Amino acid sequence: RGGNLYGSSKDVGTISGQLPVLSEQGGRVNRVGFTRVSLEGNIENFGFFDEYTEDSVQFDNDSDLLSHISRETIRAANEITEDMIQIDLLEGANVVYYGGNATSAATLTGNNGSTASELTFNSLIRMETALNNNRCPKDTKINTGSTMVDTKTLPAARILYAGPAMKNTFRKMVDFFGNPAFIPTHQYASSQTPLKGEIGQIDEFRIVINPQMMAWEGSGAAGTNADGVHTSGGKVNVYPLLVVGSESFTTIGFQSDAKSVKFKIIHKKPGIETASDRDPYGKKGFMSVQWWYGFMVLRAERLAVIKTAAKL
Repeated sequence: RGGNLYGSSKDVGTISGQLPVLSEQGGRVNRVGFTRVSLEGNIENFGFFDEYTEDSVQFDNDSDLLSHISRETIRAANEITEDMIQIDLLEGANVVYYGGNATSAATLTGNNGSTASELTFNSLIRMETALNNNRCPKDTKINTGSTMVDTKTLPAARILYAGPAMKNTFRKMVDFFGNPAFIPTHQYASSQTPLKGEIGQIDEFRIVINPQMMAWEGSGAAGTNADGVHTSGGKVNVYPLLVVGSESFTTIGFQSDAKSVKFKIIHKKPGIETASDRDPYGKKGFMSVQWWYGFMVLRAERLAVIKTAAKL
């Protein structure tokens, strides 16, 4: 009835009672059905444009101004697309935890609460356990260390993405025995190539700091920086820690002009092409870019987020 074996139970009694046993006589027993899972995603068209005058280009001291504008236009379109992917991943996660004793983003507090809603080693272990139960693959293999002095052996791990504000929290974290939980990258980099932005590992998570990582500013409980956490507008900032498991989502950048390009760019320089009754002299030009974007969650149980306050 739950669409899976034993209703996902791991109880010995439950599993024993639901095994498809056959009697000597056989008969019409143990009939099963199959559920077709339908996945849906949205696609939308995005774009923006800029216009300029012929004089602004001719009299500018940068002779490559137009090429610079073209370059920054593509960079902006790429960044917007990456931002949309990040938002969809954060909102599409099925495994969600909160720092401290908080039960929602709005209840995250600083040191003025009974318990500061900060990330702890226990929070990471809880998320790790949930991902293991969901059979989320691990992204890295076991690191056996090297013969170099002060190197560390590391277990297979998943990638944990976080913003720069979380660095102090990771570095101050201790394990269940009161020992430092954070292993900095330089202690194992000699036997393994670090990921871009990787700062270290905690238990079975490789920590990658993304400078473009988003946050929900001022979305927590009331607080100030005096409470030891980052705040905005009198409320605690909420920072996500994101784990993206393999094959958990797909994204599509649709080609807009039937060619092998993601972005469709239209650039008309000032002149005859742009001359019209609105601009009889053809003194204005413009550049536009547009693209299609689609996102679909395939395995939401492999997307995990911890929403937490961040130490100053």
